[in-house]
Amino acid sequence: MELMKEVVLDLYRFAVHALFGTGHTREYIADEIVYVSPRAERMVLLAELPVPLEEKVVTPLPRAHLESVFEPVIATAQKSTVVYCASAGAPLRTTPHVGVDNVIDTISFGSMLVAVETNGDWVHVFHTGTEGYVALHDLADRAAYVHPQFVVGERNLAHGPNTERVRDSIEDEFTYSDGELPLQAEEYVAYKLRRQGIRIAWTHVRPRAPGRWNDITRDIPGSERSAEPRPRGVMEWQNGEHGHLAFVEAVFPDGVVQISEANWPHDGIYNERVLVQEEWQQLNPTFIYFG
Repeated sequence: MELMKEVVLDLYRFAVHALFGTGHTREYIADEIVYVSPRAERMVLLAELPVPLEEKVVTPLPRAHLESVFEPVIATAQKSTVVYCASAGAPLRTTPHVGVDNVIDTISFGSMLVAVETNGDWVHVFHTGTEGYVALHDLADRAAYVHPQFVVGERNLAHGPNTERVRDSIEDEFTYSDGELPLQAEEYVAYKLRRQGIRIAWTHVRPRAPGRWNDITRDIPGSERSAEPRPRGVMEWQNGEHGHLAFVEAVFPDGVVQISEANWPHDGIYNERVLVQEEWQQLNPTFIYFG
């Protein structure tokens, strides 16, 4: 049994590395690794496209839509394979049944687990070093069933699958689903931070709108601000009367910054940009990092 645990944990570490690796483009020169900026001309810069953009007609779908598409998510789980939590707050239990006081943890939507074996309607899993049982209907066998599949230029409306998956992943902490709003910049950034294992310990100051993060996160332990970019940080700047937030994907030696963002340049749109040093400096941004 101990050998099986080690094998499963090794598989889990490998999967984590595969999913959350650096993703930089690299060139090898002798014994040194030189990181190379992506070619700007290959990136889609939506801000340069003519306005208005061609609108796509999307019919809002009820939340049950996602569940009906992927239900049952998997019929069985293969042994020693990676699976994903497809329900927000799915319980991890000590035994393979719904019982009294047998919940030892709740698993966030989209979290990765390793399935050891299937026991009827339950799956014996490892989750962050803890083993237990999760109901089969709370799991998916593909990351595409739980994580957003963003496409540059596509709108993410209130009941779109990407928007709902982001809100499930962050427990709808901004409660924007109540207002039927498309995906917002702050939700996307919070989601990206969660994927890095960072959960912001917010104070009671509200609202947490773009343009206010620099001020309202100052009292959060482990947070810091800088005028210089670093990977996996938050980039905030003023865009006219409104603020905006983006996630820093990469920073390169020549000063180029690669960002991803939502709700830019129009409602709910997902975008990716490469900004040379002169471009991002003109925005006069603040970079915020969370330990």
